[in-house]
Amino acid sequence: MKRIFRIIDTRSGIPIATQALVADNLLTRFKGLLGRNELQSGEALIIKPCRMVHMFFMRFPIDVVFCTAEHMVVETQAILKPWRLSMHVPSASYVIELPAGMCKKTNIRRGDVLIVERELGESSKS
Repeated sequence: MKRIFRIIDTRSGIPIATQALVADNLLTRFKGLLGRNELQSGEALIIKPCRMVHMFFMRFPIDVVFCTAEHMVVETQAILKPWRLSMHVPSASYVIELPAGMCKKTNIRRGDVLIVERELGESSKS
């Protein structure tokens, strides 16, 4: 059963994603977004643990948000294109992959704290 989360920026109150899936085991982390043609608005992929992502074999650009275990944004990388590597962020515990342009649209930035909650409104420490 897929776990679906909602991600909200506490500074702005803006939802970053309303349908975020989690990749936290060998199979889901390996697959990531491979095979997809796009991320729709509202969709995201949370990869944990993760400090860097690759875009090999990807078909579309994404935005990447690097977060600590306490859900604080420590770095963002906008419009990461296919066949590129993201920056390496040693202080990150996990990343959130978002549709390209979402960081700018939501004005997410370093220091923001996120709420990551289950679709049913149940708060999660994922």
